[in-house]
Amino acid sequence: MVDTFCVPTPVNELYLAPPVPERDPGTEADRLVDRAAIWETFGRVGRSRLAEANRLSLDENGVLFTKPALDRVIQLVLTGIARLQARR
Repeated sequence: MVDTFCVPTPVNELYLAPPVPERDPGTEADRLVDRAAIWETFGRVGRSRLAEANRLSLDENGVLFTKPALDRVIQLVLTGIARLQARR
């Protein structure tokens, strides 16, 4: 796993101690950020299958998982969503 992948930021603190407590136990797993598990899953899936699923190119996926700049990550996620919507 590269050091820049999903680096903890102050936003993580909001997930751990939100200003409005989340009491629904069904969403507890959604509030955990396990960098190693995410990296392992993406590695197991592979870049080609991931690119097919999220509609980003192999290069864009490479940037997505190594770029610490959140604005670029958001841009890539929105690009993938737009491409997925265009397929419908």
